[in-house]
Amino acid sequence: MASKQIDLQEERRKLMKNVLDLYDPNNEGFVKSKDIAKILRAMGRILEDDDEQNFVQAADPENTGEISKDNFLETVEAMFSLPKEEVNDLLESFKVFDINNTGKISVKNFKKVLVDVGKNFTEAEADDIIKYINVDKDGNINIYIIFFYFLL
Repeated sequence: MASKQIDLQEERRKLMKNVLDLYDPNNEGFVKSKDIAKILRAMGRILEDDDEQNFVQAADPENTGEISKDNFLETVEAMFSLPKEEVNDLLESFKVFDINNTGKISVKNFKKVLVDVGKNFTEAEADDIIKYINVDKDGNINIYIIFFYFLL
């Protein structure tokens, strides 16, 4: 079965925009600098204090306390992009979880991986992460979306 070709960069941006929208309930086009740690945590990214300050300085150079969604996305891409070889290696490692070679992983298996492997998220944190990821009608998650979630 041939897998559907998807624009991974666009999927990554959609996922980030979904999380940003939660922190911009009035759709004003920006998020508060003070919320950066929470926003990035919701995206699976945990920053040390110095890294958080560097992120805010890069995204809000005028120190207004607000970061436009576009500046946020540009800063994420600039600070967290990986070389193509590393991206390919990571993608191959995520395919290990694609037992049936469908391009998807069950929510149950994904949650187990989050809690028991890697970053060792709590059950509540795993539930929060899953809440932001599109789950299909069969209870599966596109593996490429997971990949970019953790690549953020």
